[in-house]
Amino acid sequence: MVTGEEIIIHASKWKMTAIAVVCFFSLAIFIFVLEIYREESGIIFVELLFVSSLGILLSGSIFLHAVRTLVKAEPAVIINDEGIYDNATAFGVGMIKWEEIKEIYPCNPWLFHRCVCIVPQDIGLVLSRASLAKRILFKIHMGFIRDVIFIRQNILAVSMEELLLQIGEYFEVNLRKFAR
Repeated sequence: MVTGEEIIIHASKWKMTAIAVVCFFSLAIFIFVLEIYREESGIIFVELLFVSSLGILLSGSIFLHAVRTLVKAEPAVIINDEGIYDNATAFGVGMIKWEEIKEIYPCNPWLFHRCVCIVPQDIGLVLSRASLAKRILFKIHMGFIRDVIFIRQNILAVSMEELLLQIGEYFEVNLRKFAR
């Protein structure tokens, strides 16, 4: 039985560095596209402005999160008696309490992105504890999949099996506690 201790999981430094580099180049491309077409007008410019602005917002937030994670060595995931703290990506929602979790399962929502999917009882309650910026980023990033929180394993320094095992032990213990 697991109680009274925290499991701290960090992001892989190599993977976070790769993410930072890719996002840096994505930012450069989006800014370059805006610069090239800034003299244009019409519907194509409006579409380019929208897409580039959204790209700058998402790439910039991911880049800043990756750099902050590398510099400060912040944990990506913390598992404890209270719940799961998700800071694995720029879209991480923070603390998800055990009593708020309806279901946890492995999934592959995007190509090559193995994730732990967490279905909360009420996504609004979980998001209400996150900052306004995180809530906006989460909603933009998730699009139509609004009721599932994804913890991406591919950026963590542990395997999917180890992550699920750690979460499963805590979830079982805390599920029994809240079922009483």
